[in-house]
Amino acid sequence: MKKPVTIIILGPVGSGKGTQANFLARKFGWEHISTGALLRNRIRIKDELGQELALIMKKGKLVPSWVVFTLTITHVSQYRWKGVVIDGSPRTLSESNMLDEALARLGRNNLIVLYLHISPKETMGRLLKRARSDDSAKSIKVRINVFKNQVMPVINHYRRKALVLEVDGEQSREKVFEEIINKLKESGVT
Repeated sequence: MKKPVTIIILGPVGSGKGTQANFLARKFGWEHISTGALLRNRIRIKDELGQELALIMKKGKLVPSWVVFTLTITHVSQYRWKGVVIDGSPRTLSESNMLDEALARLGRNNLIVLYLHISPKETMGRLLKRARSDDSAKSIKVRINVFKNQVMPVINHYRRKALVLEVDGEQSREKVFEEIINKLKESGVT
């Protein structure tokens, strides 16, 4: 029996990680685990941690790794025999190391990382159009820098392990999905 696949989708904010994760989950019956949605749901609890997370996210900063890791791995472990698509995590090398170890302990060694590449200019344009409360020009610039300084080392970590499939995220969402499907087929995942 083939081990269930774990797909991690990384890319700058606004690159379409959630959209592509939804497309993959629907097409293959995999579970979509969105760290952004998990964090927004956690904020709704409105306790001290929820309020702190809301403030951190409003500023465009990274939420502490232990919070993201705990939320993510709790959900991944619920789908032990089902493919999962994780969008937006890991965002730091420490998170990637924790996630790698946890996935190995769960027997989820069939791992692929999709990197949706878009330029900073494209990121800014997309986010200013979607007008979400945490998408001010100032916070977007912070998030672009966070991606460059924190997430790119994670992508390079997975590149060294030959797990990264890079996709041109500046195409239409349908073309991006088509490219993802083709790359997953070429890599033997689907």
